[in-house]
Amino acid sequence: ETELLSGIGRAYGGELYLRRLKGKWTGWISYTYSQTYVKVSSRDGAESINNGEWYPSNYNKPHTFNLVLDRKLRNRGAFSFVFTYNSGRPLTAIESSYIVGGTVVPLYSDRNKYTIPNYFRLDFSFTIGSILKKLDDSLVFSVYNLFGRDNAYSVFYQRPANNYFIPKPYKLSVLGAALPSLTYNFKF
Repeated sequence: ETELLSGIGRAYGGELYLRRLKGKWTGWISYTYSQTYVKVSSRDGAESINNGEWYPSNYNKPHTFNLVLDRKLRNRGAFSFVFTYNSGRPLTAIESSYIVGGTVVPLYSDRNKYTIPNYFRLDFSFTIGSILKKLDDSLVFSVYNLFGRDNAYSVFYQRPANNYFIPKPYKLSVLGAALPSLTYNFKF
């Protein structure tokens, strides 16, 4: 795969978005369904990907769901939750291997035949306003990835030490732990 090949693509989908601006609970909810495919083929088939058949593009994540909920309290406080879900993106995986001249050669699946695990995340924040009476300020405590879910960002392969087995997959997580933060904001 040292050459740059061109092909054609197709995409389709739809979105739904609802927003609530009044009441004790405000926020919005959105859902997106989308599909994206690519086809790379040549007349003789020598420079084709996936035998010249359509395959999911790297951006094919059919389902995306977001929910944002905000709740103002009677005093000067508020809290909010943000929930995010995405279908896992496509992945070309090693399905088996064979040995040539003492070297293990991986045998890959069709292009983007598999997907990495789905992505889930819940964030939380609690805000207290008017800390100092002379300033327009607030103190915010938040937790990114509240449940510490180890969401896969990418999948890579490691060569085993004995060099005679299929390389072992491992996932790369950008942040696989809950991340708390405390922020002081002020306007002047």
